[in-house]
Amino acid sequence: MTLVAFVPRRLLRPLPAVFWAAVVGFGLLSLAIAVQFPGATNGGRSVEAAAAKLLAGSALIGAGLYLSVGMRRPASGVLFGLAALAWSVEEWNNPGIGVGVAFTLGLVGHAVAPAVVTHAVLAYPFGRLASQLERLIVGVAYVDTLLVLGLLPALFFAPATHSCHLCPPNLLLAVDNSQSYDSLNRLGGWLLVGWTAAFLALALRRVLRASGPSRRLAAPVLLAGSAYILLVLVAARGAAPGVNGAGSVAPGLWFAQAAALGVLGLAVAWSRLLRHRTRALMAGLVVELGRSPPSGGLQEMLGRILGDPALRVAYALEGRQKLVDANGKAMEVAEGLAQTPLTREGRTIALLLHRPGLLDDPAVAEEVAAATRLALDNERLHAEVLARIDDLRASRSRIVAAGEAERRRLERDLHDGAQQRLLGLSLALGLTRAQVTEIADSTILTLIDDAEERLRGAIDELREVAHGIYPAVLSSDGLGAAVDSLRERASIPISVTSLAEDRLPGSVESAAYFLIAEVTGPIAVRAGATSAAVDARRVGDSLVITVRADGAQRADTELDGRFVDLEDRIGALGGQLHIEHDEAARLTVRAEIPCAS
Repeated sequence: MTLVAFVPRRLLRPLPAVFWAAVVGFGLLSLAIAVQFPGATNGGRSVEAAAAKLLAGSALIGAGLYLSVGMRRPASGVLFGLAALAWSVEEWNNPGIGVGVAFTLGLVGHAVAPAVVTHAVLAYPFGRLASQLERLIVGVAYVDTLLVLGLLPALFFAPATHSCHLCPPNLLLAVDNSQSYDSLNRLGGWLLVGWTAAFLALALRRVLRASGPSRRLAAPVLLAGSAYILLVLVAARGAAPGVNGAGSVAPGLWFAQAAALGVLGLAVAWSRLLRHRTRALMAGLVVELGRSPPSGGLQEMLGRILGDPALRVAYALEGRQKLVDANGKAMEVAEGLAQTPLTREGRTIALLLHRPGLLDDPAVAEEVAAATRLALDNERLHAEVLARIDDLRASRSRIVAAGEAERRRLERDLHDGAQQRLLGLSLALGLTRAQVTEIADSTILTLIDDAEERLRGAIDELREVAHGIYPAVLSSDGLGAAVDSLRERASIPISVTSLAEDRLPGSVESAAYFLIAEVTGPIAVRAGATSAAVDARRVGDSLVITVRADGAQRADTELDGRFVDLEDRIGALGGQLHIEHDEAARLTVRAEIPCAS
């Protein structure tokens, strides 16, 4: 985090122009100081050094302005602006500056540039540090460069004691103590070795672990920043304690540092090229979307353009806990996939599931959301409709399944309850008859015979009722045996062309049986049919049933209601029902039922 994060936004609005004007003015003033007093500065050694000083500072300022304005990352932009200030302030540690306040500022801040650059690089592009380790490294860097190498040594630094007779007064001088001054510089040097090594290792790990656009965006900045920090470490190990003016940094190393900072600014500008490339890709996507892609085509297009064939587009619909695809089917998020929400006006309209690092740059996600706005809305509405249809079909299937279960329960209760009790009563009558002697009253025997006859009729009727509710043979032996049993009891002749021999799911067999029973039974009788034919066979993953009733008259209101019931039963399993009544008085009912239902 930066101090900017703690300032109210209403106070930040007028800050950019004032801040950047101050940065530019401070840099030009520092360059003028370096040129005016060339004997004790790094940037004033030569025209080339002044140009290097100016170019490096300008690159940092340009990077900061682009981050603040172009990418709308003011926190990150301010950090690069502060890096430009820190790069300039080392010129103020100059014996010829003549002003005690300016000279003291140079003593305190001459070494802070590496810490600010480290902060800016690690926080790029969002302007915030992502982990406790990064915060620790940056915190130690500021403590080392501002406190151990800056403020504390200044308390013990007397310019005259260090042969700087032309230096302005050190306004922070407390005690002239060269031993403390040297000890603090040595301690600061060892701390510099520690935190720079940690930074270099962290930067290398981030480059190696990044993938796709994330690496292309961050790697140039991390590598350029690492090069600068490494050069600072090398220069610091060879610098002599004292006023960090002329001779404190070898000219070659200092020019290399300036070049590294220039490359750092160019590395930030590289992200601008990436954004232009993203816009060009999104423009191509808009053109392709104008051709009205099929449902689910948006996912394929995005995967091709973003270079991730495994990319998935998911929608979170109201009232549903799970994500759905463009066809309204539930989706499971595979492990290892990152999720990037596409939002509009604070509302998430879709989720992109993709490989980690693909959309680390928020600008890319914004471009995707803008380019696919209409297509996303269309697919989302389409997915919502299909999901509701699936919910309705599932609800109908549950209702049909519950009805079938209730039919089986009733059939079982009738068979195991009432029917068994009637059979027990018939047996009791038989035993009673056996106990009646031949000399018994013939009236009693007649009554017993009549009771037995009535009881057998009741048992037969009960069996018919139970069979009509749900035939037990359908559960035990399958559709073929149930249809054969149906033919034996039918009121009209029924011919069977083909019947699926393999066992099918219970719901499919039940729907097929009751379709055949209804068309060859009540519907055929009501329509006055004289015969019927049945064909049921597997075609691919579906069971296709064709029932024809010959001599059938046109359907009336009652038959229409029966057909609606059949259509509901078949539709609940995801099937389709087709009814045709031709001029030859032939009624044909054809149903297709998915066997996976």
